Amino acid sequence: MRRSPQAFAALPAALGIALAASVASRTADARPPAPVVSTAAPAAAPRYADLLAVDRTGEGFVARQLRESRTYPYLDRANRLLAQGRRDEARAELEAYLERDPADVKVRYQYGVLLASLGDAQGAEREMSRVLAERPGFAPALLYRADARRELGDEAGALDDFLAAARAGELTT
Repeated sequence: MRRSPQAFAALPAALGIALAASVASRTADARPPAPVVSTAAPAAAPRYADLLAVDRTGEGFVARQLRESRTYPYLDRANRLLAQGRRDEARAELEAYLERDPADVKVRYQYGVLLASLGDAQGAEREMSRVLAERPGFAPALLYRADARRELGDEAGALDDFLAAARAGELTT
């Protein structure tokens, strides 16, 4: 006798119910069955860095190698200087990097964060606006731009950015 796939799909559930009822009826103190705990990993939320990735699918191997060889030293030096707390020097290295690769949104965001930490609200607002032109609704950039606008006295613009960041739904603790 051949069974349909639907019959096989319903079989585990039917067996589970029958087995649970059988076990419950045989035990003296019938406890409710333990809840089933899912072992499946929750869907990973995209990391902020992934949201800023630049689409370079049209770039060939040689072009990518040339771009990286021209820009990597500046980014490496900037990160080393930041690790040493030498933020003004890191600023110059990030500026040099962005002159060579202005499309890199991730580094532009890093540069905007650095400007905000240095107290350059006008520069931070400018860079975060550029990031948002490429990645509209990116909540961290909206928050930095809102803070910069608040420092510059643009309360209405700051409020708009804060509300847009809250609506973006990307804010986590």
